[in-house]
Amino acid sequence: MGAAAQQRVHMCKGVTVHLPSHTKPSIITAKGATSAKYVHGLTIDGQTVGSPVIRHEQIAAAQMCGL
Repeated sequence: MGAAAQQRVHMCKGVTVHLPSHTKPSIITAKGATSAKYVHGLTIDGQTVGSPVIRHEQIAAAQMCGL
């Protein structure tokens, strides 16, 4: 990644996703994300996800996703 691109990278601790078809938002958290370079694992509602690919339905139905 070039110097200009590196300046645009913003690290965040989490996001809240509001899907129009759901009454509750999905919250995605990433503890330590401001200093970590890699994702070491993923949980959705406390269940470990072993695949790097997740389906829309998993996020839409989730109340909490953790990286």
